[in-house]
Amino acid sequence: MKKTWLVYVNSLQRMKALVVGSIAAGLLLGVVLVLLTSLLPDTEAPMRIGYVDYDNSRVSKDFETYLTENLGMELVTGEMSWLEGELVDKHISAIVEVPAGFERALLTDTDSALLVTYMDDYANRAFLQSYLESYTGSVQLLASSAGGDAAKLGTLMADAQRAQLPMTIVALDAELLTWEREWSIFILLFGFFVIFSSLITIGVAAVVFEDRLNKTYQRVQASGVSAVSYVVGVCAAGFTSAIAMVLIALGFALQQGYAENIALGPILLLSLLFVLFCVGFALVAGLVSKTRNSYYWLILAVATIAALLGGAYFPTEYAPQSLQLLAHITPQFWLMDSIRSMAARDANAWMLASCILALFSLLCFLVAGIRFASRQSKSV
Repeated sequence: MKKTWLVYVNSLQRMKALVVGSIAAGLLLGVVLVLLTSLLPDTEAPMRIGYVDYDNSRVSKDFETYLTENLGMELVTGEMSWLEGELVDKHISAIVEVPAGFERALLTDTDSALLVTYMDDYANRAFLQSYLESYTGSVQLLASSAGGDAAKLGTLMADAQRAQLPMTIVALDAELLTWEREWSIFILLFGFFVIFSSLITIGVAAVVFEDRLNKTYQRVQASGVSAVSYVVGVCAAGFTSAIAMVLIALGFALQQGYAENIALGPILLLSLLFVLFCVGFALVAGLVSKTRNSYYWLILAVATIAALLGGAYFPTEYAPQSLQLLAHITPQFWLMDSIRSMAARDANAWMLASCILALFSLLCFLVAGIRFASRQSKSV
């Protein structure tokens, strides 16, 4: 045990850069979590659109009423240049302009349309366009009935407003909104944790490779340290370094009150098992690589591809069926799938994933043990 401890302390000192990187990654994830929690707009907040009225007619005033009272939107007025800046910054969803002569064009059946400026957001555009077309279509029917008389059109619009059935507004489920909002933020950041965890363990592979290159293990073995003590000491140091990121990130989540809706305990267990797998894989990479660049690129390639297949970037349901099946061979899939299942209120989803992640870790350490005991592992 004493020899294992000495290897652990020595390896931890050699992994200072890994420790610093892990702490920095944890702080980065925590800060982003706080920012997203505080800056993301509330789901119940009204849609804000820029509004410019060049017509100043009864129709344009009725249109304002339709947008604010019927649809519950918030109209933002101001200079066109300023509104364009607000649209680019995504402080408003669109800019709606009522052109001069809009009411007269409706009465005379002349072509004139609302001018709407969108950003590249198809869903938002389709949503707004459906409502605007519905309104203009209704007003066109009233204008045809008015026979070109503006006063009569105003009377018809007032009658139409009075004839509308009363609307009952049901508030959204606040608890459900909070659940979905917090899980959406957490899953987004957890995908980055998966990527960081895979890459940060490059430091473990570097230590193992350098010990092979410099014949350090042979000298350590000559001093009476067993292979088990050496492997356990090095891996424990790598594990300790990497979990700093986990503890810091989850500490921020706890501080932000996420524990009420998100089971941070099971997620901590899943995260630790995944880090253990990453350490085991880094150990294998350090033992099988022939050059310094080879273990770096091996970990980078496997981590990137496995994260892509496993759903760290986007849900696996978006991928072709063949890739969905292939994703099952990656631990990233089981980790992200369990997190998304828990977000879908499957509270026990973490149990199967924990067992599978433990098996992945065991497989890596078995491969490393076989490689370590072979003659090839004792020479570059």
